Amino acid sequence: EKELKDAGFEKVTAREANSEPVGAKPDEVLTVDPREGDEVTKGTAITFTYASGESSVPDMTGLTASAARKLAKENGFTKVEVTEEVSDETAGQVFRQTPPPDSRRKRTDTITLVVAKARPQPTPTPTEPESSTSSSPTGPTSEPTGSESSGG
Repeated sequence: EKELKDAGFEKVTAREANSEPVGAKPDEVLTVDPREGDEVTKGTAITFTYASGESSVPDMTGLTASAARKLAKENGFTKVEVTEEVSDETAGQVFRQTPPPDSRRKRTDTITLVVAKARPQPTPTPTEPESSTSSSPTGPTSEPTGSESSGG
């Protein structure tokens, strides 16, 4: 913009792009109207559109960490942190993300994903088998055995 104004063009307008390729760098010129190379007078209005460096954050809830990372990358986000948290949500799936879905963020921002981890199953306390506690380990019991009760 400054270069054009310095060259004598007074009607120069810069606009941030509404949408842009995910690989576009912030402030990269995406379009110029009239097209670059066209001959114009110094009184001609010139509009150029530049990249914001932002993308809409995709909704990654319900995805595995690897699928979520892939989706983030497809949308231009390369910084993704994944943590696990014990949850009643489906284990192995993203159940929370920051920033929230559909918000516009710089593609250089970090996306934090929280993946559900199954609750640990309670470990039973080891106990002695009931048969060892119901009979005396040191002597005979008072119950008759098969050899003593012939019943005949």
